[in-house]
Amino acid sequence: MNRIFRASLLATAVLALAAAPAAAGSSTTFEGRISIGHPTTFLGLGVTELFAPCDEASELNGVDGVWFEVAGLAGADFLLTMEQTLDADVYFYDDSCSFLEADGGADNFFDLPESGTVPPGAEYAIVTAFTGFGAFTLTLTTA
Repeated sequence: MNRIFRASLLATAVLALAAAPAAAGSSTTFEGRISIGHPTTFLGLGVTELFAPCDEASELNGVDGVWFEVAGLAGADFLLTMEQTLDADVYFYDDSCSFLEADGGADNFFDLPESGTVPPGAEYAIVTAFTGFGAFTLTLTTA
């Protein structure tokens, strides 16, 4: 190849890369199922919260809540969707299993999604059932 052709080919490749859209964010998806709602979950008094704090391997996961490890996902956008029979909420905890303020994780009712941002310092999340039962999906998306 001559130098002019190679330079032209290189310039075309550089322009194509510069015009390419930015890479999309990555998503992490958690799924679970809850057997029964417990209206005191917003107070941290649910069975799963009291007897299996921040333990994603506990056999109690699925009773009235399910724990997930979300280390490294602070600042991600979250979306919690659920079946029509479930009113679930999501709460976040730090590495010592202390509650962190949630951003919109407990605003809506049956079958309406919850959304917000994972707070700084979040290491664990719990999806709890305020009332009802059923399956849910928690999706965390980073920019």
